Amino acid sequence: MLVIQDHQPATGPRDLLGDAALAGVLIGHYQAVQLRQLAAYARDTEGDEFAYLEVATQLHISDRAARCRLKFARTLVDRLPQTLVALDQGWIEEY
Repeated sequence: MLVIQDHQPATGPRDLLGDAALAGVLIGHYQAVQLRQLAAYARDTEGDEFAYLEVATQLHISDRAARCRLKFARTLVDRLPQTLVALDQGWIEEY
């Protein structure tokens, strides 16, 4: 299990802002990691009409959201890999 621990407390407003920016980069990175894993899962379970239900259960999201997430993951990995790299690097947000 991956655990991210906070580092030393910020000492001023600039540190707080820097920490917030760093958190955004890390969030983007881990979203990219998740999307790559979901795309691989989607490929491995292609043809299984109920695979999205496992995603919904594991990610604690609705069935509809799971279907959308899998489609989004496949789109980024297969068709828009540079966009996925930008997310992974923290240059863009997933939203």
